[in-house]
Amino acid sequence: MLGWPFLGNGKIASLQQNAKRYGHLVRSIGLTKKAIGVTGHGLRAQFDENRIFMAGVLPDIPGGGKSGLDPCETDMELTRIAAELGLSLKRDMPSYIVSRSARAREDMTARAKARIQEAVASMGNDLPTVSEDRREACALLQILLAEDGVNLTLSQVHALWASWCRRCGTEWDNNPGGHVLFQMASYAV
Repeated sequence: MLGWPFLGNGKIASLQQNAKRYGHLVRSIGLTKKAIGVTGHGLRAQFDENRIFMAGVLPDIPGGGKSGLDPCETDMELTRIAAELGLSLKRDMPSYIVSRSARAREDMTARAKARIQEAVASMGNDLPTVSEDRREACALLQILLAEDGVNLTLSQVHALWASWCRRCGTEWDNNPGGHVLFQMASYAV
């Protein structure tokens, strides 16, 4: 259900009326693609995906299916996050969160690797030296990426991880956790 069960006059609101009200509200605060380059729906989807990543569960869009958590923990985490997102049940989560098939995951893994390689190629060779306080995290990330078949220099890893961290609203995260390939690929290009 979208938002408001009743109109201002007490009558039951239709889906069309709810959509119109939602559109009016997001425009009134300047949340439009024309004004800031993002839609309300896109912003919500990005928040959902970031929230799932931070919980250690990998959404489908950047690779899906391998959470690093055991199946019971994954199910509990998804159920809790569904409630945070205002959904009554885990099954109501959008398709970009719920895992689909092994074949789709293999295809996404190949695309993630290709996106990272494309991003690295566009960086050029003049990347700054990695500062000492970030070197250990970058070395760990380098190892994790190599396990997925992506071999990068520390400077390349640093540039990609710094982009990912900024996407998540932080300057730097020294505890990368799992799903590094997909996290970096989702923001690489």
